[in-house]
Amino acid sequence: SALATSAAPPYFKPYVQPETGKSFVDGGLHYNCPAWVVHHERQILWKDVQHQQPDILLSLGTGLGREPVVAQVLQPTKGGFVNLINIIRGIVQNQLNSEQAWYDYYAGVTNTNTAEDRQRHIRLNVLFEGMRPGLDKADQLGVLEATARSSAREDPKIRDAADRLVASSFYFEREGPVAKGRASTGK
Repeated sequence: SALATSAAPPYFKPYVQPETGKSFVDGGLHYNCPAWVVHHERQILWKDVQHQQPDILLSLGTGLGREPVVAQVLQPTKGGFVNLINIIRGIVQNQLNSEQAWYDYYAGVTNTNTAEDRQRHIRLNVLFEGMRPGLDKADQLGVLEATARSSAREDPKIRDAADRLVASSFYFEREGPVAKGRASTGK
């Protein structure tokens, strides 16, 4: 599935599944931040809790650059038509805006912006100095690794998310009635 979801044209060729002959390209073209997909899938898998908030939904971004994104002004061309390539580029950029997709998801599934909501729905991103390296910049893999490692050590949100993931994997189930008249020492 990693090959299928990361087959981003024009960087990588489509992945063809040998058993079915089906061809797959970058999942980010439709769901660059797949939080909505995960939300709907969990509702299908766990119908008994489909209307409850998840214990935790952790979304991992691909990183953010510190340099602001400058909006491009579309200039009319001859005949008053806007350049079709600029329109298509704008549509693709909007579709690939995973941060906005995350905010849309969060606003759509939470009624309030409470501390509990923020603890259950977590988005983590590495913050790059300057622009985030492009997908085709294999020579900058070392920069990507170093930035990710530094972020993992220094960002308290990452440690908090890790603790929440571990804590959410434990639960207890009562096997009998609650004992009455017994004291607990808390040790």
